Amino acid sequence: MKLKVTDKELARERYVFISGYCDLQYLLKYESPIAYASGVNGWRYDVFKLDNVYVTTGYASPRGCNMRLPKELKEEFEIKLSQAQKKGREEYVKELANLANKLREYAKNWNK
Repeated sequence: MKLKVTDKELARERYVFISGYCDLQYLLKYESPIAYASGVNGWRYDVFKLDNVYVTTGYASPRGCNMRLPKELKEEFEIKLSQAQKKGREEYVKELANLANKLREYAKNWNK
């Protein structure tokens, strides 16, 4: 079950990456959202947790969170995971762990 979250609550978290609607489909394929946000016009975004890094996908970005994933990084993730998925679930899980580590390292070096 997803929890409803506000932008303020999400902004308190240290590593929150923003991504557009339907971006990162291979990265989040087997993940379930842990939370969602909605506004006067309905659903805004879902929140996924990968280790201690949060990723949002949706039509609107959470206010107070400014860590956007660079286009090159998103494309790299999607290409590697789509290739790994063709090789089987074990290869996919292994590659997902590698990319989650890379995402965490990228988050640590944010604004340095």
